[in-house]
Amino acid sequence: MPMHCIKHREESSLDTSLIKQEKGKETKNMHAKRRRINVTYYPEWFPINDHLAIYQRHPVNCVRACVRSAFERNSELLCVWSHAVALVMTIRGFLLFSSKAEEDFLHPAEEKLVFQLAFLSGSLCFGFSCIFHIFYCHSQTYFEGALKLDLLGIVIGTQGTWYPWIYYTFYCERITKFILLFLTVTCGAVSSWLLTRPYLLRECMVRQRAGLSAAIFTLIIPIYCLMFYRDGIVGSMVEGRQIWGLISLSFGTVGVIVFCMKIPECWCSGQYDHIISSHSIFHSCAAICLWLGIYLSMLLQEKRYETGDNCPK
Repeated sequence: MPMHCIKHREESSLDTSLIKQEKGKETKNMHAKRRRINVTYYPEWFPINDHLAIYQRHPVNCVRACVRSAFERNSELLCVWSHAVALVMTIRGFLLFSSKAEEDFLHPAEEKLVFQLAFLSGSLCFGFSCIFHIFYCHSQTYFEGALKLDLLGIVIGTQGTWYPWIYYTFYCERITKFILLFLTVTCGAVSSWLLTRPYLLRECMVRQRAGLSAAIFTLIIPIYCLMFYRDGIVGSMVEGRQIWGLISLSFGTVGVIVFCMKIPECWCSGQYDHIISSHSIFHSCAAICLWLGIYLSMLLQEKRYETGDNCPK
């Protein structure tokens, strides 16, 4: 073969290799630029997840586009729909429980009221969460307003689902029951006021908000201490069926830890491109936590109905 043909082939092969290298560099630069946009070119108020490579939601200034993005594959897809499904289930539970016959209760008016408050609180929690995750990307005004609703929903959902639990746990101790219910309402009001302060609405304060939200659960400590003192640990957990309360609390704790530590996307930061993220896991854990709390209250209501209205003197 002539030397000029061999030389031409070598040059052609070299050109092809260089083209491939250039394309590879362009692809890497494109992904790097895409990740940099997440940090550099987003508005300061916009909540972003630095670990996500793609599917990061973008700011839009149209309400219709906000709603449409809830059906697209992005970082908020599971956050919206996990609580949308939970909202439908909670409303369904509210309607079913409200339609129960009065013969199934010892004190129908009181017992239905505390359960209706629990279901209503859960519905507001999930509903406000859906509103936030659909519309926060519209503008800073929408973001701050929707975030206030979301934070209020967390407090309402947490505190509201405790009403039937406290009511049946301390059914025969009227003074203790009313004191704990009063403390629950007071704690909820103070927490709502603190969480909606303007300085806490900034994106950089997300861990502080999560810590303050988790602090709401500290009211459980004196409640469990009273139960353990009265019935013993084994009696409370087994006969009192309070083990479901600890399981519920465990799901809530795991959800908060996963959310604050950005698990699992932090394990492959900058390359994680799945819709299952720490926030969606937190949403699922929160929904399970709330529903297990309501389930515990239902078990306590059945037990009280079987025991009757007989309280030890």
